[in-house]
Amino acid sequence: MNDGLVKLTEANSEAEAAMICGYLESLGISASYEKSRIFPGMGTAADPVGIGAAHAGRQEILVRAADLETALEALAQANAGDKAT
Repeated sequence: MNDGLVKLTEANSEAEAAMICGYLESLGISASYEKSRIFPGMGTAADPVGIGAAHAGRQEILVRAADLETALEALAQANAGDKAT
């Protein structure tokens, strides 16, 4: 994926991020994830210096700007389905 990416949401872990991205990909929405940053240029709580040694913790789910609305609707439908069960 390249430029033109926007943040869709955050996941609590890399495993959750992979699951969300897999779901979106199954719907034809290209998605990726990366660890969330506390501040630009700084690391996360799990990787305070931002060297990439830890890939744990919150992950940002990224999609193309053109897919943002569709991706938001897909997540809303998935969350509604979870609450119905």
